[in-house]
Amino acid sequence: MYRTVAALLFSSCSMMAFAGTQSCAEQLAAISSKLSAARSAGNSYQISGLELARDKVKTYCNDGDQRIRASEEIADKQRKIDEIQEDILEAQRDYNHAVNNGNEQKMAKYQRKLAEKRFKLEEAKSELQIAKDNLAELSK
Repeated sequence: MYRTVAALLFSSCSMMAFAGTQSCAEQLAAISSKLSAARSAGNSYQISGLELARDKVKTYCNDGDQRIRASEEIADKQRKIDEIQEDILEAQRDYNHAVNNGNEQKMAKYQRKLAEKRFKLEEAKSELQIAKDNLAELSK
């Protein structure tokens, strides 16, 4: 029983990860591929989970909703970028304050924070670009 629930949960969660980024046809193709592999391996728990996921995609998925989810994902990624940029400005102010006070220990601390936040900003920009690419793919 536990394995069945775990398999269903795993397959449903893995398909939900794709829900905002793949067309319905792509989701069905991915599920079919995994289903074939599960059948070849004789994994009955995974088969039942994937069959459930396939049935849910067939029942509930439509490409219009996928485009809406992809647009919402873009907005979320942009909000994340805006927050990180605000964090960078705050860290820059803290760094400037440390420079003005001549506090080298705090200067080093804020330089590290700035580098970390700039790295996070680049990651967030990459995630945003992926989200935009996903929406463009869904809009074809």
